Amino acid sequence: LNSRSYFDLNMAGRAAHQRLLEEFDDADWNPRPGVVQWTGSTAEAGGIETAPAEDRLQKLLDWGYPARLIEGDELRRLEPDISARAYDGSPIILFPEDGWCHGASCAGSVAGAARFRLGAELVRSRVVRIVLQGGRCRGVALEDGTSLEADVVVNCAGRWFNDVIDVPELRIPLAPTAGFIAFTSPVGLQLRRGLRTPKVN
Repeated sequence: LNSRSYFDLNMAGRAAHQRLLEEFDDADWNPRPGVVQWTGSTAEAGGIETAPAEDRLQKLLDWGYPARLIEGDELRRLEPDISARAYDGSPIILFPEDGWCHGASCAGSVAGAARFRLGAELVRSRVVRIVLQGGRCRGVALEDGTSLEADVVVNCAGRWFNDVIDVPELRIPLAPTAGFIAFTSPVGLQLRRGLRTPKVN
């Protein structure tokens, strides 16, 4: 995390999620019980060079982000179900206000509210191209050959962002990475906080 502009973008997204949560009385898809993080060795981190935890922490503190270093004893007290074999002794950062978003539940709630509160129409199709006219975005083209006009288009394609952009100057540099998202049935653990570790995030 070396870019202040990227940090600010993430913070703006976090604030937007908070505002969105306040529109739903029963929203439970953005818990924030805290997150603990340790990076381990370069080999464990998939060969990716990472800055020392203390340096990352100091930068976050300088930018006003709530975080602190904790010791292994405190980790065991906070999360007793984490196996001692899983922790390699590297510095641990606790982010007490962090959490995660249950994407499917969030998307379902927002789409449902848009439809039933605001009368929005939900179109299920794949966007194949963003439509530009006079240098401005005017809508999207769908895989069935139809187009939708729009005043604003938000590209949420993630690592596939550039796949729907056919204008070179509008592309952004990305470093595509592969990952797995696993959904499991509940298990008999009392893990309360999120984990960011070399082996699992």
